[in-house]
Amino acid sequence: MSADDFGLQIIEIKRPKHKLQNNEWDRIQLYIDQMGRFLDLSGHEEFKRIFKTFTVTLVCDELGLSGSQQRAFESYKADRTVEHITWTGFLRRTEHMHQEFLAEAKRQKQLAISK
Repeated sequence: MSADDFGLQIIEIKRPKHKLQNNEWDRIQLYIDQMGRFLDLSGHEEFKRIFKTFTVTLVCDELGLSGSQQRAFESYKADRTVEHITWTGFLRRTEHMHQEFLAEAKRQKQLAISK
């Protein structure tokens, strides 16, 4: 789980080249249901004010969903509750997000070598 300016993010990462199956989607569906219930609990108003929404980011190269699981996935994807990205996209996004950190790490390494 992660938090950013846009809300809470649940990140489900499958191994590279994995094909998501219905039983795995059922677990993701539980995450969605439980987070929705959590945000709606009495006493969590301040939490919900800070984190207005939540999304599930699914990192998985292929989808092997069928039936109601496929329909649920497509519905959540359409309303942006679920985002599906491949490993290639995930790595590209991660590298882009951390370019500044990586540049500083490289600079520090060069400084250590030159001493």
